[in-house]
Amino acid sequence: MSRIRVAIFVDVFPPNIGGGATRAFHIAKNLANLNCDVIVITGSHIYPSGGSLLTIRSSHERFGDINVYRVPSLNLPFKGLLNRLLNYVVCCIFMLMKAAGLKGVNVVFSLGMHPFTDVGAYLAKLINSKSYFIIDFSDVFADNSLYGIVGNSMNRILLRISDSITVHNERMKTVFIWRYRYTKKISVLYNPVDTDVFRPINEARIEKKLLSKLCGRSLKNNVVVCYFGVLGPFQGLDKVLKAASDLQEELRDMIFCVIGDGEERSSLERLASNLKNVFLFPSMPRDMMPFIAAEADVGLVPLVSSIYSFLVYVNLPTKAAEFLSSGTPILAAKGTFIGHLVTKWNAGYEVDFNRVEDICNFLRHIYNNPKEIVIKSINARALALNVFSLNVLRESLSSLLTEIKKHNIS
Repeated sequence: MSRIRVAIFVDVFPPNIGGGATRAFHIAKNLANLNCDVIVITGSHIYPSGGSLLTIRSSHERFGDINVYRVPSLNLPFKGLLNRLLNYVVCCIFMLMKAAGLKGVNVVFSLGMHPFTDVGAYLAKLINSKSYFIIDFSDVFADNSLYGIVGNSMNRILLRISDSITVHNERMKTVFIWRYRYTKKISVLYNPVDTDVFRPINEARIEKKLLSKLCGRSLKNNVVVCYFGVLGPFQGLDKVLKAASDLQEELRDMIFCVIGDGEERSSLERLASNLKNVFLFPSMPRDMMPFIAAEADVGLVPLVSSIYSFLVYVNLPTKAAEFLSSGTPILAAKGTFIGHLVTKWNAGYEVDFNRVEDICNFLRHIYNNPKEIVIKSINARALALNVFSLNVLRESLSSLLTEIKKHNIS
């Protein structure tokens, strides 16, 4: 048959920064590398700050071999349930309008935010009746919340209309089989990282020139603990900053750099305002992140929730792969899938981010055992190459395409 034409529906796509955008980009890029004709229908901002009513008009651009169509999106501040819903619903409507004109599509791939991208994606599936419909589940809702109740009901509908699903680790696959009794094809696509971009740079870790410039002081002989990503309610960064406060006199050469935006930013700014060992920065350009990850001595991948919740059980954020690929050991939340991996590979530590005392104890251990960190740094890189590399993703997507071709798509 001719080249497979894939339509991807996703709420955010580069140059936006975030795990969802990164995952979508690498899936699209590797499908294109596997000789697929890839088009992406997406919105604009993940965390709008307010301003004009619509952030952009419809636009078309090229990312290498990928055609990207951006639909208009609202620019309401991304805080509170109503604003979130309005932002997503407007994006959903414009995606639906774009989907109505899609013809000759063989595979429809909905990457979320669910269910908003699924509406347009399913219309594209109906228009292209012999196409294959895949839904990607790379996140779950907290169990004991309204989001969890709505999310479970929504997932059951999505699973019913899908031809197959993709998930980002084996634990999530187990959850869908156990919780939803899903019997169709489930493919595991780990959150990938470009290991040529995120890589160890020994001189950078010693000199820390970029972080020193950002902080306005030399960090050459400091132990730098770094976080970048969403500043949301489940990250528990308030407890990390409380630990930083408790340790600032004891561990004078340990510095905390927190980079990102989100609904908890204001409260974190208040907590950090009187701390000399904490530097809080807004989101940085994407091309700076590999250097920041390489300069950090330890990466933070925090999460606060019950250690028995599904949210914790399946947790595997993109930032973890980026730190590990840079040879940076991580502090991962206890009970998470990424915590399991770094323990198995001796590439970091599992920490109970619900307890400030536990955070402090691990930070003391790191500070006082630099040789151990060197060993874990080597193991971190090995873990990334074997589990999160683009080669691993490409092999998984190739297997998925082989399976799809058996369904006589046209």
